[in-house]
Amino acid sequence: MLLGDNTRTYKFALGHALLESASSGKTHVTLEELARIYSLEMAKHSEYPQGPSVDPSSTSDMLSILARERETTLQAGQPTELLVQAAMKSMPGMVMQKFHNIPDGFVRDFDFYSLEKVNGLQVVKFSNQLMQVASSPDLTVLKDELFSRWNIVEASFSPEIGGTLRIQGVVASADREFLELRRDVAGANMLRRPQIARLRPALTGFQSGLCFHCEQPLSDMPETPHVDHVIARAYVARKFLISDFWRGVEIDGVWNLVVSHAHCNISKRDKPPTAKMLQDLRTRNDLAIRSNVPVSQTIRIVTKSPSDRFYGQLRDALREGGVSV
Repeated sequence: MLLGDNTRTYKFALGHALLESASSGKTHVTLEELARIYSLEMAKHSEYPQGPSVDPSSTSDMLSILARERETTLQAGQPTELLVQAAMKSMPGMVMQKFHNIPDGFVRDFDFYSLEKVNGLQVVKFSNQLMQVASSPDLTVLKDELFSRWNIVEASFSPEIGGTLRIQGVVASADREFLELRRDVAGANMLRRPQIARLRPALTGFQSGLCFHCEQPLSDMPETPHVDHVIARAYVARKFLISDFWRGVEIDGVWNLVVSHAHCNISKRDKPPTAKMLQDLRTRNDLAIRSNVPVSQTIRIVTKSPSDRFYGQLRDALREGGVSV
């Protein structure tokens, strides 16, 4: 779901519906039950358009019906029957087919669900793999990340934000919690902070829910995980300010930020990175670049793809400062 080849936000609504249903212990639900959860979430996240303009009077198009039924659905806290029926009609031939599509290079030898007819009803049966995910102690982390990526993808459809996000990328805010867009306004380089998504959970999935430093589950600790610079800003300022390489690299960029346990981040402080850290950082970044989440463009802008040249220059710059990498 997180690395899926389909780039619309329908898959996040379906992912949420699947996790909600399976985490309750159910091994299957009717398509109508799933559609109720799915269509309610679509109503909550339909601020930006996701496709070509549609006929507002259409009685069959899912997005047209969603636009008309959204306000009533949100006021009632549950989807209208018209919206549920539209979801049931569109889901099997659209998002439920495309949900399992993944980019070339990834291997998937199972499905999370199957759609079958039982006593005249369409029933969604959950696979063992979905039940395993839904019962994981890391489910909360996954749900947080799902909504973070959903927000990022959704924002990319906004005419105001989308173009900048895809073309220029983003940087982290000073507190490293939010992504910021760089915008050139009247010749002045200004930072604008749209409420795209919190940065922490959006990065967590590319690390498989593990602390970047100790590689133990982030959910093991009660403290809120930290967003950490692999190559510390203070270290670069002290050691490498004269290097041309660092003049052209945004040290606060997403490419250099990871998620870690609070105590791991505190113990690391501003020490130089190890060779293993750099390799793990590259692995994380290359995985992110291969995903279709729009924020991957932010990393690609810096590291390029393939990234061999960038990381070779990065190692050379660190070695010039006496770091053994």
